[in-house]
Parts: sequence; C-alpha cells; structure tokens
Amino acid sequence: MAKTVDELTVNWTEAGQLKVRELDKAVLSTSSSWATVAFLMQEHDPESPQQWRAPKVSIRRYRKRGGKLHVDKHLTLSTEKQATDLAAAIGKWFALEGAGKTLVVQPASAPSADRVGDAPTGPAGDEA
Repeated sequence: MAKTVDELTVNWTEAGQLKVRELDKAVLSTSSSWATVAFLMQEHDPESPQQWRAPKVSIRRYRKRGGKLHVDKHLTLSTEKQATDLAAAIGKWFALEGAGKTLVVQPASAPSADRVGDAPTGPAGDEA
C-alpha cells in the first residue's frame, strides 16, 4: 500500500505478468487524509499474449488509514467515448462565466434538449 500520492499506481502484476499498466496519472486533489487521482490505464488482453486493450480512465478517491492510502471509491470510464463525453460536459458546465457560477441547472426531472435521450416536445398542449 502506498504512503504518498506519488507512490500510487494502478499497475497490477499477477503470477509475474503485468495485467494492468498505468499510462499516465493526474493528481486531482489532495489533503492530509484524502486524495483523488485519475489514471490512464490499459488491461492486458488474455486472448492475445502480446496485446493490450484500449485505454480506460480510472478516477480513484483514496483515504488515508493507518498511515497508508486505500481506495475508498472508484469510477472507471471504459471507452474513449465515455471519457470524451464527460470531458465535454464538464467543459460546458464550467466554461460559462467563470467556473459555472452563472449556469442555471434544470432539475433532473425537467426535460432538456441538451440531455441525452430526451425527445423534443411539440407546441404547448401538443403531445409529441
């Protein structure tokens, strides 16, 4: 287990063979007892001994216990599309007038043409 954020990695070896490799790491936040880190990683493809699967993004929240950092929560974006869609959404939310401060957010139950899967509605009184 890692004692510092610099020591954190997603590299994972099993039976002497590297199964998950870290391609890059970005420390998103740290405090005395918490750290949030994003990793760009690849998993070994068991079907092809010399091949690696497409890169994934893993965002992990670590908590310090007993002087060591342990994964508390994690989220893995398994496709490039998920990662780029999330980056675009965050960019949109925080690009407006200084870090989203003037952004008006609609409640989740209200339809919005910007939300994925919402169908546009017809004129008032018409059912689309």
